[in-house]
Amino acid sequence: MLIKKKLLQIKPMPCPDRRKTKKQYKKFTENYDTAYQIKDGILILDMYQEGKLKLRFFADKKNWQWYEPEIEQWSQTLRNMNCYSLPETFATELTEGEMQGICDFLDVIYYGGESLKRIIYNYASNIQAKKRWRYEENKNRRIRETKAESVYIPKGLNKWSLNNIFSPISMFRPKQGKTYRIKCLCCGHEAQVEKIKHREEWKCPRCRRTTTAIAERYITSKSISENAAITIPRKIKGGFAAVHGELHRSFDKEGNQHINFFDYQIYHEKNGTITRLYCSKYSWWGYKLAKDRLSDKSYLYTPNLKRIFLNGKYKGINLMKLKGRLVDVISVFDSSGYEELISKLCKAGLFGLIGQENCLKGGNSFSEISGLNPNYITAFREYGFDISMVYKLEEFHKVFRRKGTYTPEQLLIMENLNIHDVYRLSKYMGDIKLLNYFERQMSLQPKVLFRTIAGWYMDYMHFVEWLNENTDVNIDTSSTMVRFPKDIKAAHDRMEKNMRAVKDVKTDQLLNAYAEKYKKIPIPKGKYTVMYPICREDMVNEGNTLNHCVGWNPIYYERQISGEYITFFIRKRDDEDTPFYTATYRWQDEELVFKESHGAGHKAPTKEVMTFIEKYMKNANKALSKERTAA
Repeated sequence: MLIKKKLLQIKPMPCPDRRKTKKQYKKFTENYDTAYQIKDGILILDMYQEGKLKLRFFADKKNWQWYEPEIEQWSQTLRNMNCYSLPETFATELTEGEMQGICDFLDVIYYGGESLKRIIYNYASNIQAKKRWRYEENKNRRIRETKAESVYIPKGLNKWSLNNIFSPISMFRPKQGKTYRIKCLCCGHEAQVEKIKHREEWKCPRCRRTTTAIAERYITSKSISENAAITIPRKIKGGFAAVHGELHRSFDKEGNQHINFFDYQIYHEKNGTITRLYCSKYSWWGYKLAKDRLSDKSYLYTPNLKRIFLNGKYKGINLMKLKGRLVDVISVFDSSGYEELISKLCKAGLFGLIGQENCLKGGNSFSEISGLNPNYITAFREYGFDISMVYKLEEFHKVFRRKGTYTPEQLLIMENLNIHDVYRLSKYMGDIKLLNYFERQMSLQPKVLFRTIAGWYMDYMHFVEWLNENTDVNIDTSSTMVRFPKDIKAAHDRMEKNMRAVKDVKTDQLLNAYAEKYKKIPIPKGKYTVMYPICREDMVNEGNTLNHCVGWNPIYYERQISGEYITFFIRKRDDEDTPFYTATYRWQDEELVFKESHGAGHKAPTKEVMTFIEKYMKNANKALSKERTAA
């Protein structure tokens, strides 16, 4: 074992004076002179430069240490070896016998002429590789032991999950004659019904369950599947273990249900030591004794909870109340310092707030813990709202200065809202109108997020304001029909179309004005002529016909309007209606220069066309420079 205090007590060997006796060392003026010794099973290399001790290297076949006497610094990092600037010519300072002796001690194969730097590096790499291999072996062994001790799937898990977690489903087949054949997938009872639709509710006459009717084609195509998180605790010697995994329900072609369990996190507490295992893609890869919390809401299930925990309590928290509920169970087990607060939340039935104790305030009542009106406690119990709802209610009361409370139905709408978008929308409407209006819009667009719908509304109001400012049209923004259209998506698209039409008219006027201006440029004699776009549609048609970027890239259209570019169409005099080539000039230092020209499919211009473009550019510079000078 290398002990630093004892290593410093070993006196350095004197500096070897080899450069005077061997001519071959005279050219290596920056080399280290190395003396080595083996003492008490430790290899010591003392490295001198110009007679001064610069580095010391210690190794005992199991470990190594670097030491810099000048700054009294130790290092054992393989990556830092290059920081010492050990030259590759290091080997020339030791004889072949000395090098062989060092290699024999370090258990490194010596190849003649190899540098000492490479020998030390190979030794250090080998030691690190062995340490890493031992670490991985121990880690894998502990993973196997912990997993074998923790993973436990109760016999009644499938039946319990079908009754308590997953929604009951029935399957109906295509209509035969005047009736549909429907089968309850919970009890297997079959019946005939005259009318049934996909996703419609149907009550089974045998098991009395209200099921969701699914068409047979969705079942047979395996497009129907459900997932649910679940935590299963188990008693072990000296503590307990909890497997936090996922239940997956699927159906085969006959409609039979299959439940699979995938375990991806393990919370293992034994003799006061907490161990966590992490799984990625169903392969166990992590093992650490860490303080990181595994936070994910799941259902707590075990058939013998009171046997695992005395009277069903853990750190004073009654786990019997959590059984079968969607709660952050791992946070309950990892509730260091929050046991009293979690116990109060359980007693009050506020299971949605469990796992967010660090964001809550202390106290005994709901209003003291959350800072909200006590009338909200019923909704929090019934719907299991979490801390995000607390923040939303605080912001709603702050933004809209509401004195009363919101109903549970309004809270359910509020749950889908984004508070940052609410800030922007508060400019146009009050809180109740916002909740009612966007509830309707989200029902019309069930697959669209609230943020997207809010963006549509903000853009719609911007379009209305722009049209009022830039046109003679006077849209009454105080009108309810204008401020709150029945379908915001349709109203958004319609108003955007109107705004674009107005913008196109204005820009087409500018294009037309530039076209009239450029017609004064003399066209060179020959078989080619020039045409200018007088509207945006001309540029789009030109680009689409010749299949080049003028049609779809807005930069040509925008810079033609601003006067930065001059884009024109080259035609044959005997066929002026057929697109031939498109050319573009740009202004550079008060002079027009050629930018590019393309024919069909980005074809480069021929020599004849290029000659025409250059002649026309000279004429354009003469004509337009006179205008600029006059201006």
